[in-house]
Amino acid sequence: MKAIHPCKYVFILLSFWACSQKPSSEEAQNTSETPKTDAVILTQEQIKASGIELGKSENRNIGLKIRANGIVDVPPSHEAQLHAKSPGFVKKVQVLPGDFVGEGQSLVLLENSTYVLLQEKYMTVNSEIQYLEQELKRQKTLQEDHINAQKTYQKIQSDYQIKVTEKASLARQLEFIGYNPAQITAQSLSNYFTVRAPISGYIKEVNAKIGQYLSTGDPMVSIVSNEHKHLELQVFEKDILKVQKGQKVLFQVPSLESETFEGTVFLVGKSFNRQTKSVNVHVHIDDPKTEEKLIPGMFVNAQILTDRRAAQLLPEDALVTEGAQNYIFIRDKAQNDQIAFRKIPIEVLDQGKEGIVFQTLSQLDKDAVFVRKGAFYLQADLRKSSEEE
Repeated sequence: MKAIHPCKYVFILLSFWACSQKPSSEEAQNTSETPKTDAVILTQEQIKASGIELGKSENRNIGLKIRANGIVDVPPSHEAQLHAKSPGFVKKVQVLPGDFVGEGQSLVLLENSTYVLLQEKYMTVNSEIQYLEQELKRQKTLQEDHINAQKTYQKIQSDYQIKVTEKASLARQLEFIGYNPAQITAQSLSNYFTVRAPISGYIKEVNAKIGQYLSTGDPMVSIVSNEHKHLELQVFEKDILKVQKGQKVLFQVPSLESETFEGTVFLVGKSFNRQTKSVNVHVHIDDPKTEEKLIPGMFVNAQILTDRRAAQLLPEDALVTEGAQNYIFIRDKAQNDQIAFRKIPIEVLDQGKEGIVFQTLSQLDKDAVFVRKGAFYLQADLRKSSEEE
């Protein structure tokens, strides 16, 4: 057997070593693209230095809140807008905005000569009817005695029916304006007409001015009653199917600072407003004392409490946000002096002074330990690791 030269032996060994050190294509790809992680590993010293605090969450059973805006309103039957029913000049305005008026109280005095002519015509027709009634009786007697012709009796009867109809028409016209036909006499004829309040309430607006000529339909005075005030909320399309009669409502009025009031959903609208993309929800105010504080037209911010669900509570310092998604950290694994923290997505149901009320988007162990303070430090560490990669 021929001996191998020592130099050749060294060359073979070096070639074998070089081949064994060359990575495969799959291994090369894995080393060039290190997968990202949502976990941070810290030592006990790092945890203490960064002020991270661990602990359990508090269990809560809360009602989900649908946010809505709206106004304080009154039923249509408790609001009146008075317009001129007949043309006339404003002789007197007897109220100011903010005044309280009772039903039937005088508001505005109008003047027009046509008022007298209408009353006069009514009285004239009434007198003609009285004459025709007597004449009809007389003609009927003559007919029975065969003294006059049937045609004469029928003519008087026709004239009488025409005048009765005309009187009824004039009476309706007088009532429409506001006169009582039964009270019209020669002594009561007047070219003035008094506009009276149809409901009790507060004067919201006065459009009439002394000396002003009002045409038919011109606005004069508006009245709003403070009885049966309620909320008219606008609830968006995505939430309306969750709203039902009887649900509790918490609401605030910006002009009354931060005081919170309560109400109850009474009626959910059935028509969809395409412009606002919302449906009206009618809410009754629970406390009569609250109702007294509110003025129709006030703007309100409201929260409708819908179905209740189990949730958890953590301090605000436990929350971090990335884009539109919210996250918290939980303690994952502990080994020797190191602890791993894992970031998990959550749904924030409510956020206030107590902290954040949330639900996790994945099932967690009932003994899970959360990062209650210092989550921003872990988030910053994750970002730094991501940038370095």
